[in-house]
Amino acid sequence: MMKIHIIKSVLFLLALTFLLPCVRNPLAESNAQTPLPSQKSYQFINGQWFSGKSFHRQIFYSASGVLTRRKPAKVDEVIDLKNGYVIPPFAEAHTHKLDIKSELAEQESRFIKEGTMYVTVLTNGASNATGNRRHFNKPGTIDVLYANGGISRTGQHPAFVYERIASGIAQWWLPENTKIIQSSRKEENNSYWFFDTIADVDKKWNAYVASQPDVVKIYLFDVKNNSPVQKSISEEVAAYVTKKAHDAGLRVAAHIETFDDLKIGLKIGVDIFAHLPHYNYFFSREEPAQPTFTSKELKMIRKRNIVLIPTLSLNEEHAIVRDASNNYQGKFDSVRFNEVVGFQKKTIRTLRNAGFVFAIGSDRDSLTPELNYWVKNNIFDSSLALQTATVTTPQIMYPKRKIGLLKEGYEASFLVLEGNPLENFDAIKNIKLRFKQGYFLNAPI
Repeated sequence: MMKIHIIKSVLFLLALTFLLPCVRNPLAESNAQTPLPSQKSYQFINGQWFSGKSFHRQIFYSASGVLTRRKPAKVDEVIDLKNGYVIPPFAEAHTHKLDIKSELAEQESRFIKEGTMYVTVLTNGASNATGNRRHFNKPGTIDVLYANGGISRTGQHPAFVYERIASGIAQWWLPENTKIIQSSRKEENNSYWFFDTIADVDKKWNAYVASQPDVVKIYLFDVKNNSPVQKSISEEVAAYVTKKAHDAGLRVAAHIETFDDLKIGLKIGVDIFAHLPHYNYFFSREEPAQPTFTSKELKMIRKRNIVLIPTLSLNEEHAIVRDASNNYQGKFDSVRFNEVVGFQKKTIRTLRNAGFVFAIGSDRDSLTPELNYWVKNNIFDSSLALQTATVTTPQIMYPKRKIGLLKEGYEASFLVLEGNPLENFDAIKNIKLRFKQGYFLNAPI
């Protein structure tokens, strides 16, 4: 086992870090970071540093929370990395964790343990985010962006999910309980907003923006076939919301279900797509045909660097079949699983060729299963998966910050792995040191 030797103890720094006062960043400064307090200067020796494609033996310094190759006038501590492999921290671009206060500590600990230091919560309670932000977004813990309430149509997803949580009803699937939850509106205008018409948007928009979302989340549910069920906001409303969000300096992320939703999202100016189209397709009918894009669409995709977060590992959950044959206890359907993997590969190839930029997000409890899924199922190779998780995704989330690269002038934030993840991707699970903006997140082993 690799041992990281520290010349002086960092325990005092750790205690100090968690006692630092938190300053809430204004909405207009959502990409800015809380000013760093005075801190120690470190020299890191005997490390293999990730360039974005490969590892190279280098010496770096951390001075005032920033990486530099130039030796500071004073070095407080020398850290021997013992030939460890240094990568930027991971980023999780699609989760619904870090929302409920009682679950916060355990979820934060899980993210830190797996090396995820940048997180985007794509729908949450706005009232929860107000308090949570006081804890996050500073040295010594992780940085979190909140979308706050998701924008949907009356009675549609994600309303039921948040009303179920608010109700505290354990057996929510029972018909009598389902009716109670469906009729509740406790979380309306907090965890979700109903924008059925343009008039609804105009009436509620100022209150929505006052909730201080870092990104706007809209829900598109097979918009092209929206009648007569009316389960999705209309294209007209989605376009109006997107324009108002852009006018307010906010990016728009869209939950999508189909290739048509993707095309509609492109047309109205969506910046980030939160799922692979047909991500929940069960192949009970004919496989959807791959999309084609017009020259105008292709130009738009490349010019605007449209982002797609595929959430591929949800297939592991969707492949568990619960029906009368297994007494609803769940049985893994390997045939369905493999069919979906094949569809995912084709779709990823189509969208990559079109010029979409891929970010990584799990829509699950943690990022690691998503990363492993990409590589284990040969959808992305180790190098591209690592680059997406440590370089591309952090820079998409925080475009105004110098993060995601280990180079001169960038934030001194990184992980040290015992092994080379390009040779054995399981090495991402063996983190020996976590360092963020000049502070250790936990004492090195």
